[in-house]
Amino acid sequence: MTPSTETVSCNLCGNLTTTVCYADVARIDTPSTQVVECNQCGLVYLNPRLARLADNFTMDEAYLRKFYLPYYQDMGLLTPDLELDIVENHRFHRGALAEMQPYRESNRVLDVGCAIGLFLAAARADGWECFGVEPSSHLGEYGRTHFGLSIFEGELGHAELAPNSFDVITLWDVTEHLLDPKSTYRLVYRLLRPGGLLMLRMPNWQSLARELLGPEWEMFVTDHFYYFTPDTLRALLEQTGYVPKYVSANGIVPSEVAAIQATLGADAAAEAMACAQSTAGIGRGSTLTAAAQKPRSHRDRLQKAGELLRQGDLATLAAEARKYAQSLLVARSL
Repeated sequence: MTPSTETVSCNLCGNLTTTVCYADVARIDTPSTQVVECNQCGLVYLNPRLARLADNFTMDEAYLRKFYLPYYQDMGLLTPDLELDIVENHRFHRGALAEMQPYRESNRVLDVGCAIGLFLAAARADGWECFGVEPSSHLGEYGRTHFGLSIFEGELGHAELAPNSFDVITLWDVTEHLLDPKSTYRLVYRLLRPGGLLMLRMPNWQSLARELLGPEWEMFVTDHFYYFTPDTLRALLEQTGYVPKYVSANGIVPSEVAAIQATLGADAAAEAMACAQSTAGIGRGSTLTAAAQKPRSHRDRLQKAGELLRQGDLATLAAEARKYAQSLLVARSL
């Protein structure tokens, strides 16, 4: 049976008029789907697109067994017997774990779209109290059964999670899969404690690989509904109330170098790598990474300022004052 599709307006600004970027992408299975760019804000998305995430093949057990588990087995995070390699998994995630450390207050982290929970397993090894949300029953069940993780099966809006209860919330390679990114980011905002950290990773629309490969870009798949740039991601964060810490996209991943070489030749691949390592490659890397904070309330900020003053930590106090001033500017624009 052909899955149902829907036509949508721009998730970022609500505009209906678009320019077609690619009219027929072989990697996208839904009929008549085009890759379009909003004429008003520049957000790129699929239109029409799947009406239900549940209709995508990534929700099937075959995806878990044939693609997901072998991929992380090849990366070394899972052993040949598909058990967790605790040391290698922690090493893979150590950069994100270090970035989270200064935000440890309640000691709780939530990973939205956690799959089998590899990041959560690494965070647990670092002493965090870990929670996950995963719409795929097969992926979530694997993480619960094999790794003993707390993973809610379903959409974030159906999870019974307390407001302001997480120090850190992560969406690793998830935003592009969301049917409504703006609503999800607002839900996440509600769950994140004041001053808490949001961490993100997703494909970069203005990547060198996409520019060179066009419709053959490997990030074109049926359930990648949205494609953000540094500018449109920053706009999404600011519209949903966050104070961005950074939004970056540097470097080109090996699989995309190989795809460029296979399609356009070794010289094109070498030029892309050289560009990615130069100032011309800033913001044109394969992957968008970002971090943002939920602003503290006025009362919370005053309490923290008093604590810092009593501790004599004037440098941190000054940094908090700058963040507060920035959050006021954002609030006025909402």
